Amino acid sequence: MANRTYGTVCPERQKEMSGLEFVKGLASGALPLNTIAQTLGYDVVEAESGRVAITLDPTGAHLGYGAWRSDSDASR
Repeated sequence: MANRTYGTVCPERQKEMSGLEFVKGLASGALPLNTIAQTLGYDVVEAESGRVAITLDPTGAHLGYGAWRSDSDASR
């Protein structure tokens, strides 16, 4: 996830794009990933109609995510 920026895209700018254009912008680095991507260690790497590919770096991920998922799954 080198050379990524993290933040938000204002609603006005989002409305100027289709969903696919938005996700392609995340994948190319033209748009910032949201800050939770940095916390959890994921990156959007590819986007095309009907498909989005992400990578997950578990060494950079916040360990609380695994506990949250376990708790979430156990409560069902």
